[in-house]
Amino acid sequence: MSPATAYNHFPAKHALIAEVYAPLIAPLVATEQARAANGDDTTDTDPATLLVEQIRALARVCVRNRGLTAAYWAAVQDYAVRVEAPPEPDDEQDPRTIAPVADVLHDLVERGQAAGELRPDPSADTLCPILVDILLTRIALYPAETAEPLTRLVAGLALGVLAPERVAD
Repeated sequence: MSPATAYNHFPAKHALIAEVYAPLIAPLVATEQARAANGDDTTDTDPATLLVEQIRALARVCVRNRGLTAAYWAAVQDYAVRVEAPPEPDDEQDPRTIAPVADVLHDLVERGQAAGELRPDPSADTLCPILVDILLTRIALYPAETAEPLTRLVAGLALGVLAPERVAD
């Protein structure tokens, strides 16, 4: 396919990369949305443990698809610098909107904070994009890193902020 043909279907390279990346994270976002919709607080698993599991699942997907993850990360960084703003839901070119990786963690953190089981500050809106940015940056800049050390790093940062008593776990 020629570049001209691609641009007939996608408004920018950022959107194209995000459209290809979105199906990789869609199952993780769907799992979290289903858990929230079902009021899946009947499980004995606490939010901190669920958060670590979700970070692990995201790290595995990102490591397994390292090249595409690095391209997505570059598209996000480039687009964020260009627009100088957080993602807007109506922006059809924003890779953060097309493939909302932060949503993989957002609802889980928000529910844990609302239940008082995770510290309320910083908010999920503030913390989740930061955690995801760290994860994506590590994928792009440390090509030999595997999912488990990446999980420990990001989960340690998340729990250090949200549930410091759990960090040693």
